[in-house]
Amino acid sequence: MAEQSYLFDFTRTDDFFENFNINFKIEDMYQVTGYNSDTQTYNYKTGTGGDDKYELVIIFYGDDNFDRYLDTTSDYSKLDEDEVVTGNSMIETVGLDWYNRGDGEASIELHGSIVFDIGEDANVPIKAIVLRDAVTKCVMGYSINMRPFNATNKVVFDDDVIFWDISRFNQ
Repeated sequence: MAEQSYLFDFTRTDDFFENFNINFKIEDMYQVTGYNSDTQTYNYKTGTGGDDKYELVIIFYGDDNFDRYLDTTSDYSKLDEDEVVTGNSMIETVGLDWYNRGDGEASIELHGSIVFDIGEDANVPIKAIVLRDAVTKCVMGYSINMRPFNATNKVVFDDDVIFWDISRFNQ
């Protein structure tokens, strides 16, 4: 099968800003201090990031309504582990970049590439992808496909993935 690319439009959870720096924290992200145009790489603040403290969760089967993925007993957006995650997903630990560009502009980006090994003989339908904190399990955002698409062998997220641009202006 030929390699294909898909775009995922990540939506922040309704309580994203209420949980910002509470259930997921900038201090757990790699903090970008600038861009080196010669090497085309970011420069990072020393001592930030370190252990990757976030997770990307690929969900194979699910609903079109994100609220049905959530644990209704939790005080914040958290996946229902029994219904959504157990046996119905793949999870990879990832790092995130926090890039404060100044003037109220910032972005949250994937730090490095991540590969989900699906298996050469496997063919799984990808319904949703969720980004969450690895410790608190607080969901930051998600992307749901109205129609699942099948993946085989590997699913790769390149290191230039920007989950969100956060701006003080309406975009």
